[in-house]
Amino acid sequence: MWSAEEFIKALRSFDIRSGFMMRHIKSVDSQTHTILMIQVENEIAVFGEDRHINPKLWRDHSPVSNQRFAQNRFADDLTFSAWDLSSNWIRRVTDAGAAEYPLPVFHNYVGGKVADWMVGGAPGEDVETYLHNCPNIAFIGVNSYFCAEWRLDNTCARESQATISGLREPLNRYHIGRNLPAVTEINSGLTAVTSRLAYIAIGEFGSPIFAPWALTVSCPEPYQAYILPNGNERNGAPALRDAYSSSGRRCHKFPTTQAREGSKCLSPICQASDLPRPRTSTTSK
Repeated sequence: MWSAEEFIKALRSFDIRSGFMMRHIKSVDSQTHTILMIQVENEIAVFGEDRHINPKLWRDHSPVSNQRFAQNRFADDLTFSAWDLSSNWIRRVTDAGAAEYPLPVFHNYVGGKVADWMVGGAPGEDVETYLHNCPNIAFIGVNSYFCAEWRLDNTCARESQATISGLREPLNRYHIGRNLPAVTEINSGLTAVTSRLAYIAIGEFGSPIFAPWALTVSCPEPYQAYILPNGNERNGAPALRDAYSSSGRRCHKFPTTQAREGSKCLSPICQASDLPRPRTSTTSK
């Protein structure tokens, strides 16, 4: 267990390392501009199998944590966990990075819902809290997988036949304040859900990222990769390419060692040049 002094020292170390990293990136990228944006952290959530019946897994109940909880007059652990992670961890990292090289940075959250008021799939995640406490976060995306029947190993046994309203649902939930809803993970495979949602996410919501799980591995449906070992496109790849092309937005080629030389763009990342540049702020709760 860390003391308050050790906790503060660790945070300062993270600040310094974030600044050093962005300074290095700037020295390499400031002329070529090949880096579009940076994901600061993946699925911030506090995980635990029984977290729904054991709220103590929602936050650390150490003396230091309890002191911050009381000082800021929080009434529940979910609210505290989102504030604590955003203002005392991500805020420091993103501010330090933006001071060196202000590339757009973003987060993503696990799909699902823990509480009606919270837009995030697990404790520690809430879109509104992070956007308020972390002005240098450009947007927050959702990892949204669709499946009608899940197996115990988290693969999909029966493909989703999601309606248009069902596909819009995660994007609508993340359409909060200045946030640009993005899909940072979604099914990659034969399913038509991915290409259908691409039209909606890019065309209706202007999503800065629409990213299937992978090109050479499918998820959650197994053995349905977009790109085969010989570099040929299969399964849902042609439909996804059509969705990207029809959206009218330029895509950046996702390089794979096995892809055919000169192959057209089949990219999970669409143009993000319209993203607002982050700003540095000095206020927090």
